[in-house]
Formats: sequence, structure tokens, C-alpha cells
Amino acid sequence: MSLPPPAARPRRAPLALRVAAHEDLGGGLRWLTLAAPDVAAAAEPGQFAHVRCGGGLGPDGALGTRRAYSLADADPDRGTVSLLYRVWGRGSVWLSQRRPGEVLDVLAPLGTPFRLDPHRTPVFVAGGTGVAPFIFLARRARQKGLRPLAFVGARTAAELAGGEFLAAAGAEVAVATDDGTAGFAGTVVDLVVRALEETAAAGGLAGPSPALYACGPHAMMAALAAACAAHGWPLQVSLETPMACGIGICLSCTVPGPRGPGFYRRCCVEGPVFDAREVAWE
Repeated sequence: MSLPPPAARPRRAPLALRVAAHEDLGGGLRWLTLAAPDVAAAAEPGQFAHVRCGGGLGPDGALGTRRAYSLADADPDRGTVSLLYRVWGRGSVWLSQRRPGEVLDVLAPLGTPFRLDPHRTPVFVAGGTGVAPFIFLARRARQKGLRPLAFVGARTAAELAGGEFLAAAGAEVAVATDDGTAGFAGTVVDLVVRALEETAAAGGLAGPSPALYACGPHAMMAALAAACAAHGWPLQVSLETPMACGIGICLSCTVPGPRGPGFYRRCCVEGPVFDAREVAWE
């Protein structure tokens, strides 16, 4: 297994961060805001927070393990960072019960961020709660004078997440559902490829050529990676891989690279954002 040397592994101390606000968005979605001035000042879109969910070893403590959540927003002026997540397992159930004023054990900001290309139109492709990192990225893109396009997909309308936050952050949003209950009937990959092909046929985007950024289910990103390779579109992906330590020590989050057997990258350190060409999708 080919990995960077131990010296490349970051060392971070856990932070005690106070819950500033915690909103129930319906459909199992939550928007969690933490008071974290130092994190907000340092964070970049695509990075994540590693949150200890529970303090004990029993079921009520959700085993006391950490969960990785993309930074959905960071506001240096207010000194806050926010997480968008869906309640589905013991850890997220425990997290959903935290109230303003409570303190969480958090490692942040972690990971490698997205890299915006100032010469290309940013195109975000999100599946489910994979929309989270693009809220932050959309704000950063607008600050740099870019006009992002966002394509958000889900199996059905009830599972669509975060489109309104993307729109508020300055992105132009289109949605797709596999069953056709909202927006385009089909996969979000089908939608973005058709939209970009039609735009190119009509004379191109009203601006630079596209650079794509994706976060969501593995199958979605694998299909998008194949389409981008065929069209020559650059693609960065944020991988959703379970992480135990979050700082490159335990090797539980390694992902295979394209250089053959034995070559792996740590999602928590070299990622979670990778150039799609650095990932073995099969």
C-alpha cells in the first residue's frame, strides 16, 4: 500500500465548540451552526469537521465515535461554521438532539479543499446531502466573480436537499429526480450532461468553459467521471468515505488510485477532494 510518509500526517487537537443554533429543516435534515471563530477564519470549501457523536461506549453514546461532515458554510465575521446533515444512524440521531449552548468535541477544519479555476464556469453536481460542500463553495465562487451552476439530484422529491441554500449562496440551481417527481426525470448526471451538451451546441456558456465539482453517491460520481473524461471536462470529486481518526493515522478511509493494485490515498488527508482522474472508479 503506497501512502505518504508519517511526516505528512497532520496533528490537530480536538476543539470544544458551542452549538450556536440547530435547525430542523424537515425530512430528516438538520442545519447545525457552531461558534468557532478560528475554524471559520481558516476553513476552505470542501474541508470537513470530524464530530464526536456521543461520549460513552453504550448505545446511547453512539459508541462515542466521530462522524465526518462537510463544512456547509463558514462566516468569519460571525465566527461560525455550519453543517448540513441528514439523520439516519445512531451518531446523527445523537447529534440531532444537541441544543444551543451545548458543547461538541470537534476536529476542524480537516482535509484538502476544492480548487476553483478562475477561468472556467463552476458547475456543481450533488446527490442527496452531497449538496453540503457546495453551499460554501458557491459563496466563495461569487466572491471571486464567478457565476456557479448547480445540479442537485435525488431518487425522489422528498429526498432533495439544500437547493434553497445553494440558490441563496448565488448559484443557479436545477434539480433531477430518478422518479420524475421534481424537475428533470432521470439521474442528475443525465441532466448535467444534457444541459452542457445543449449549451455547447448553442454556442457555449455565457462565459468560460465548465469545470465540474461533484459530491454524492459513488455510482453517481463514477458515471459523471466517465462523462467528463469523454467530453474533456475537468472534474473534482469530494468522496464520502467513513473515517475513524480523520487525521491520516488509522487508514480506514483509504481509496484506490488509478496506478494499479497497492496504490491508495487517504480520504481524510489527501482528500476528501480529489481530481477524478486520481480515483479508481471500478
